Formats: sequence, structure tokens, C-alpha cells
Amino acid sequence: MKKRNKIQTAIATGRFTLPVVAIIVLFIWLISMGPGTEVINMLLFAATGYLLIELNTTFSLIRVRTTLHVSIYWIATSVCIFLHPFNASSFIPLLFTASLFFFLNSYEHANPAPSIFSSALFLSAASILFPYIIYYAPLLILSMISFRCMNVKSILAALIGLATPYWFFFAYTFLTDNTDIFFLPFAEITKISPMDFSKVGLGEIVTSIVILSLSFICSIYYISSSYLDRIRSRASLTFIILIELWGVVLWLLYPSTTVGIMQIQILCYSLLAGHFFAVNKNRFSNIFLIITIICFIFLAVFNIWTQFFSFL
Repeated sequence: MKKRNKIQTAIATGRFTLPVVAIIVLFIWLISMGPGTEVINMLLFAATGYLLIELNTTFSLIRVRTTLHVSIYWIATSVCIFLHPFNASSFIPLLFTASLFFFLNSYEHANPAPSIFSSALFLSAASILFPYIIYYAPLLILSMISFRCMNVKSILAALIGLATPYWFFFAYTFLTDNTDIFFLPFAEITKISPMDFSKVGLGEIVTSIVILSLSFICSIYYISSSYLDRIRSRASLTFIILIELWGVVLWLLYPSTTVGIMQIQILCYSLLAGHFFAVNKNRFSNIFLIITIICFIFLAVFNIWTQFFSFL
């Protein structure tokens, strides 16, 4: 058991974990890379990984020194081959992480309005590219209660932050005499198709179920042991779990949004899994680490194999 704990500790807190994972991830990307612009996405995921490091360093979400959450994020995004092609939703992880950073900064802040404004601004900017992101706005506003930063100024800051990107977007469409583009996303997000996965690929469904299952286990385990964390860390990780649960609801209501929603789910999962493996050193965590590695290997082989046959 001690030997297994040493292996888990080496993976969770070791200096070589991130470089080794980076090499593995680069290899997976090279195998799956097509003739498109996947390299842009790879750079965006790398930038998001850096923001995740800053997020944990600034707010101490994981109470031990580790970069495992970044390693998990990179591995998860690399095995999700359907996330590799560049499109408008490719900026979601970077913008959403920036929004999360500023929101966590508002916790019990004497003047939370600037942080709330910035958080809402980045969230709204992401929704311009992927309209369904706007459904996370009510969760952000309501969570100000648990972050003890809700007041008239912070609510107004959130509303102004949400509106600002749309003001610029509307001005652009108005000046170019193409206002139909502005209203099109609003019509799209009202079309609910619950549990209709007929237009979603098998690889996307299987990968989503596996990652959501792993994330669900990490969430349950954290809830049962959250009392060991500081109050601020507990509030922050609970907020991340709420984002994850709300994402599952949106995924079931709008299955066609799998590519966009899963990018947020992977962000949440990487933080929760990084916390789980870095903090827990017991038989269950050892077994679950092995299961997680097997799942990632399975997803990598399955998605690469599926992609290969789709080109035949």
C-alpha cells in the first residue's frame, strides 16, 4: 500500500508529471491532427492550462502544491478528438477560465464590483461565440450570495458586464446592415431538444459519458470530505461542482451543444480530479487512479480509431 501511495504521490505532486503528460499529449495531437487548423486549438488549450495554474496558485483550490489538474486537463482535451478542430467554440475554455478567475476573486471582497464585472464580461464574450454559455449567467449571479459579495453595485456590475459585449456586437451588425446575425443566436438557444442525441456522434457520446462519470465520482467524494478545506476553497470548489451539474442539465436539454458544453465540463473535472488525487492517499484513490488512466487510454484509442475509420 505504501508503494502505491508513493506512486500516486509522485504522479500528483512530482515535477516530471506535467512534462511527461505534455509529451504524451503532443503525440496524441500529432497522430490525430488533420489538414486543418488543429494547431491553433492546441495553443489555446496550452494557454488555458497556464490559466489553470494561476487559478490554483492564486486561490489555493488544492491545498498541496501540484500541477496535476493541468495534466488532467491536457490529457482529457487530447483524447477528446472531436475538440481538436478549430471553430468559434475553441475560445470557450480560455474565456470561461478567465471568467472563473475573476469571480473567485470576488469572494468576501470589500469592493467586488470590478471582479464581478470582469467575470460577467468574459462570460458574455464567450456567449457571443457560443450562445448557450449565457445560461451560466444566472448561476454566476446567484452564487454571489454564497461568496458573500452580493449587493446592488455587484448585481449592476454583472448586468453591465453581460451587456457590454452585446452592445459592441449589435453596433457592428447595425453598422454593417446585418442585424439578423445579432438576433439569430437568441432564436437558437430557445430551441430545446431534450435527450435527442440523433445528431451527436458516437465518439462524442461515449467520451462525454466517461468523463462525466469520472467527474461525478470526484464531486461526490469532495462533498463528503469538503470540511477539511478552508471555507474559501470549499466555496470555490462547490461553485465549480454547481457549474458542472448545470452543464449536465444543459447537455441533456441541448445535446447538439456537446462540443461546447464538454469543454466547460472538462475544466471542472480537471480541477476536481486534481484536488482528489493530490489530497487523498488511500486504497480507493489508488484504485480510482488506475481506473482513470485506463479510461483515458480507452478514450484515446477509441476516438483515434473512430476518426481513422471516418476518413475511410
